[in-house]
Amino acid sequence: MPRKRRKFTASEKQRLLKDAAAAVANGEPGALEAFLRVEGIYSSHLSSWRQQLAAGGAAALTPAKPGRKAKLDDKDRQLVALAKRNAQLEKKLHLANAIIELQKKAHAILGIALPESDEASSNNTSRKNMVDHFARLGVIEPIQVGGKTVFAQKGRDPGL
Repeated sequence: MPRKRRKFTASEKQRLLKDAAAAVANGEPGALEAFLRVEGIYSSHLSSWRQQLAAGGAAALTPAKPGRKAKLDDKDRQLVALAKRNAQLEKKLHLANAIIELQKKAHAILGIALPESDEASSNNTSRKNMVDHFARLGVIEPIQVGGKTVFAQKGRDPGL
């Protein structure tokens, strides 16, 4: 069974660097090599740890998280999500404005006054006025279906 890869903490790395320096300072031939064999590390470990220590101090010796680095942090991800949502809403707004312009043109072609949009209660009244107007023009006619009055295009079956 393969052995698991060893992970060294920052304090372990500092201790190993200090012990390696002591072995070199001892002056005995082969003392550093014996130290490396006992600890089960390579000289490349010591050299890379020395470079890290020189570049960023003791904080640079802390092991990095495994895996790929995230391309975006949480703040950037949230910003991208909000920009995407904003684009979706702008697209919906553009579509709604186009529909409103189309309705205005239809009202102008049919000669119908646009309903007032100031009050919600006026919407029902304006709808009734519009239905009455279409009925007077002869475009639609009232039909009784199941005790209810529905309006259908004149001369067409309401789909019964």
